[in-house]
Amino acid sequence: MRKIGYDSPFHNFEILKYHLSTNKNKNLSCIIFEGSEPIILLPISICNNQINFPDKPCPIFLINKKYSNKKLLDELLNYIDEVKLKEGVKKYKLMNFPILNKNLSVDKYLDRKKNENIERLILNLKLPEKLIFNNLSKSLRKTIIRTEKYYDFFVINHKDTKIKINKNIMEFRSSHIKKTKKETRSELSWKIMGELIKKKIGVLFILKYKKKIISYLYCGTYNKFSWGWSQLNMPLDQFKTDFKMEPRHILEWKTIKYMKKNSFENYDLGDCFKDTSKYTKKELSISLFKKKFGSRVYKNKIYFL
Repeated sequence: MRKIGYDSPFHNFEILKYHLSTNKNKNLSCIIFEGSEPIILLPISICNNQINFPDKPCPIFLINKKYSNKKLLDELLNYIDEVKLKEGVKKYKLMNFPILNKNLSVDKYLDRKKNENIERLILNLKLPEKLIFNNLSKSLRKTIIRTEKYYDFFVINHKDTKIKINKNIMEFRSSHIKKTKKETRSELSWKIMGELIKKKIGVLFILKYKKKIISYLYCGTYNKFSWGWSQLNMPLDQFKTDFKMEPRHILEWKTIKYMKKNSFENYDLGDCFKDTSKYTKKELSISLFKKKFGSRVYKNKIYFL
């Protein structure tokens, strides 16, 4: 990837392997070479009768900046059209990322195509912790001040033993199945999550109340960049408290503090959706939750080719 002129957490081989393992798909990702020089990184798979990743749009293709020109872009698009024809699909869904170095020829082409504007929320961890806290919404600050002391926070990272990592990932999986009452992604994807922790590309955060796990948050880490990846809250009806339990709020805040303390410069909260006609109440509710953290708002786009 770096030989192409990029250094992207969204195109890292290990992370792509996870996303392609979550559910059934036909992986057609490839690197195209000119002699021994990589010129194109194309992460694609066939899922749900379109070119799409199992759990999200395909990451945008990367063209080597030394070779980037309209002719090369045209050749790539012709190749994608051939894939569509061969696989019997009509749509290619892909997403750009605001932190990627821009490739103007690709951006100009994509901006002429059908696209959907969305917001990407990325927290600047280079700011002083006090300022990050003051940028939180008023209600979130109150929740943290009043209730943070009642919870216990645990971190599972590369420093832990393989046995401990595997045990906690499998408990996370079991809790997920218990909560959703079904297996929403493959067993392999959970195993890869554990492997990513061992390789310093993932971290699992756990929140407990009275020694019982009430919330999980799995995060990705790549160089100085970090992001929330998979989250689960357990039912709270067994607890009787004189305060409102909001474990996701507390766990996210403690995770942000951990990332800052460990010298990460950004924490990606993810996409923020507003269109009530396209997104579920759950997705819209999560978007409102993310807004409470006062992060920078980047323009982002999903493209349909």
